[in-house]
Amino acid sequence: MDRDLSQAEYRELLPLISAEKRGRIGRFPRFIDKQRALFGELLVRAEISQALSLPESGVKIMTTERGKPYLAGFPDFHFNISHTGRFVACAFSDAPVGIDIETIRPSDMRIAERFFADKEREYILEQPSGPARLEAFYRVWTMKEAYIKREGSGLGTPLPSFDVFGVEGVRFSELLRSGEAICYCCSERSEGPRITWFDVDEITNADPHQ
Repeated sequence: MDRDLSQAEYRELLPLISAEKRGRIGRFPRFIDKQRALFGELLVRAEISQALSLPESGVKIMTTERGKPYLAGFPDFHFNISHTGRFVACAFSDAPVGIDIETIRPSDMRIAERFFADKEREYILEQPSGPARLEAFYRVWTMKEAYIKREGSGLGTPLPSFDVFGVEGVRFSELLRSGEAICYCCSERSEGPRITWFDVDEITNADPHQ
């Protein structure tokens, strides 16, 4: 998100998503959070419409009991959304997929002692104290979140119960690592994902009927 939406742009884009999602977005107190949630929904709906040649009325996004979104009637189309700071990230696959993006900011390393597995903590502590250790912390954190979101288990999977460096049958792909944020995708695919970047104007200028 290289700029904020104007109020006029926000009002114009909001009707393009479902009434249920508009209700959720309306409960966010901060405008930046409203924008991020709106962009995530718009990106998902645009990809679904293009990939499956569905009209707007055919895009029925539902959520499981544990909160994982899915497309009703298309069990082989999987997607996931995450957002933080000025970034919105979406992942799409023909198999279960999870994505997480986090803003890098000072954090209490005691979180790792409570929520990370032994090997994950060892990896973090092996890094020099300072920015390198903080980045390692967020690398593990985003990988764990992406894995849980792929599983769709929510809080049903305790964070210390698995080690991201030892889980089998999935691939972790680093999509972004900078001084500002870090992003990982977790999927079953053996090859890495194709990455496409959009800025605000590309979203707001898109034809809503395509």
